[in-house]
Amino acid sequence: MELKLSLIGFGSVGQGVAEVLMRKERALREMGYEFRVV
Repeated sequence: MELKLSLIGFGSVGQGVAEVLMRKERALREMGYEFRVV
């Protein structure tokens, strides 16, 4: 599965979300998910 996230326009909130996703990205990939941050 592929989940595309658009963080443009969210400012500091979007950056915080991106940091959380990057931390959890490895765990999600182990479950078969692939995150692509746009």
